[in-house]
Amino acid sequence: MKKYLINYLKVKNKMVTLIVENVYTKIVGDIDNEVITEIIKEMSYEISNYNPYNGVETQTFSLFKYLNRIYPTGLYSFVTDILKKHNINFKIVDKRDLSLHYKPFETNKLYLRDYQQNVLNQALKAKRGVIQIATGGGKTELAAKLIADIGLKAIFLVHTYDLLHQAADRFEKYYDFKVGRISGSECFVSDKVNVCMIQTLHYCLKKKYILFDDEEQKYNENSNVKSNVVKNILDTSDVLIVDEGHKIAAQSYINIMESTNCVYRYCMSATPQRSDGRTIHLQAYTGMKFTPITASYLITQNYLVRPIIYLCNIYKQKFIYSKSNYTSTYKKYIVENEYRNKVIAVLVKKLISQNKHVLITVTQKKHGKILLKLLKTVTKSDKIKFLYSDVSKEDRINILEDMRNGKLNVLIGTSLADEGLDIPILDVLILAGAGKSITRIPQRIGRVLRLYENKKNVYVFDFVDNVRYLRGQLRERIEIYKQEKEFIINNLDYTKNANN
Repeated sequence: MKKYLINYLKVKNKMVTLIVENVYTKIVGDIDNEVITEIIKEMSYEISNYNPYNGVETQTFSLFKYLNRIYPTGLYSFVTDILKKHNINFKIVDKRDLSLHYKPFETNKLYLRDYQQNVLNQALKAKRGVIQIATGGGKTELAAKLIADIGLKAIFLVHTYDLLHQAADRFEKYYDFKVGRISGSECFVSDKVNVCMIQTLHYCLKKKYILFDDEEQKYNENSNVKSNVVKNILDTSDVLIVDEGHKIAAQSYINIMESTNCVYRYCMSATPQRSDGRTIHLQAYTGMKFTPITASYLITQNYLVRPIIYLCNIYKQKFIYSKSNYTSTYKKYIVENEYRNKVIAVLVKKLISQNKHVLITVTQKKHGKILLKLLKTVTKSDKIKFLYSDVSKEDRINILEDMRNGKLNVLIGTSLADEGLDIPILDVLILAGAGKSITRIPQRIGRVLRLYENKKNVYVFDFVDNVRYLRGQLRERIEIYKQEKEFIINNLDYTKNANN
């Protein structure tokens, strides 16, 4: 008993200091190795990769940097909870400039829905965190009001030209001033709000930009923006909001987060989860997740349209074992699959006759070109366009505007169509490119759920690819669909004329 009491007092009398800064927090003081080990474990995540020789290999990483004893400030509570658990006394030295006072400015006819106001209140109170609102739920309006209510100099970080202009145009609709636009081809700086492309900021930091994943489109990194302009924006801004915030785990985004001392830090995403195990990074570099607003909630509140998802079976065989690797299998059974592509073309022809407006998503440019040629042949229509990275900025803007205005019936898109595509007239989605991403799939479906005149139901067509590698992806997509209780899932049989 006496020995236990001595050890207890020894632990209890320890004093640890947490030095809190905007990006990282440092632990100063003596802590037992077992407590440090627990902190390391609490901040760990696993990444699995396929090795052709050894199968799936899993590696464990931690966001706690042992040698320096620092960790991302967004995980501050992880450490304080463990210290309290072990009866370790600690004091906090907060070096952040929390004396900043809100300087709210007026907005023009910007009215939030109840759920948006609730999330806004949470964000203002916490000063940093993860905002999850399903596609079509009004993230940009919420961001505009959040920036206005804080009223301090703000950066809104995007990753495509389309998102940059879409966000800036929307902000200027509500603000009485011009919003800054920073990209490789333009540099107008505002002393209040700047919408910036991450590629441009990253280029000016003299660091190589790393793509988010294999589907992200590559932009020209050359920039006409001077490095001192970017440095000034990063140094003098107090608010940072990352659009499509699930990308924060990418090293390029972390570099930006580490290069600014913004006190107010938020990321916004319809899907703040990652399939690669790095979801913890979102909280680490911003903060806690606020009340999530799901697609199903928005459907029940009549803010989105309910989707009917059709799983289209095109194979007579229950399973096809491909001896090839994934790349070759995908090419044979997705990209160059004549029967599958023809099913899509015939389906699109029928949908056009019903005056539907169709979004077809692909993961490879080659597949999009094959479908474009086939669709024009089968449908005899010239109201079909393919949006991909080689299309000029001016042509992209025109294509999107024509689709919004109903001048086009069909838009084929690569990952450019995954994020920020705001075309309410869309009422059909065809997932021609398969895939399993827990971020991209919900976003693709979200593109067609927005309200529009006389739009009562929307339709999503997915494919039952009973092929090695591809069937596993299908299972994961179905699990994603099942997470939304308002999504309706049906089956369609296209095997009658199949030759497989």
